Amino acid sequence: MSSKKHWSPGSDVAVQSVERSERGGWIVSGVLAPNGICPDCGLHSRRRHGWRRRRLQDYPAHGDEVTVDLAICRWRCQAPACPRRTFSDQIASIARPFARRCSATIWVRRARQSG
Repeated sequence: MSSKKHWSPGSDVAVQSVERSERGGWIVSGVLAPNGICPDCGLHSRRRHGWRRRRLQDYPAHGDEVTVDLAICRWRCQAPACPRRTFSDQIASIARPFARRCSATIWVRRARQSG
């Protein structure tokens, strides 16, 4: 079963699919809108370095586990003085850096939209 109708991890995420996992939970696959702004120096980069996948656990839906699987763009910082050479787009509206679970704010936003 696949549906995109009622899943919205945030306005900066394009949901590609929602599918049932083999273990009975849900997998929400999406792509984060690329912005390319270095978190250290603030310079906007146009040099894409590649893509990475980020998997986050979200709150359960109808008793089933929900995993958010995002494709996130990686960039090269072009500022010569910047200590950071590569970086990924940030998803602060969904999760903090290095977090394994979605923020509580995403759940509150979904509840407000559906109610």
